[in-house]
Amino acid sequence: MFELALHEWGVDPVVIAETWTDELLCLMVAKLAERKRAERGVRDDEAVSDEELFARTPLIRRRASADQAG
Repeated sequence: MFELALHEWGVDPVVIAETWTDELLCLMVAKLAERKRAERGVRDDEAVSDEELFARTPLIRRRASADQAG
């Protein structure tokens, strides 16, 4: 979590640990997730089926392909 904060916001982990409240950290993470979804063009109300979720996940696609081949 601290690496993400340092990378995304440029905030030192010590500052977060010593000065941020749990509420602020949760709000910042929620807003970050919202922004990342918007950048990818994903709406909050967009439902994804199990099959679609697995199809979007590269590791699972590779593993499924390997299982089918072998």
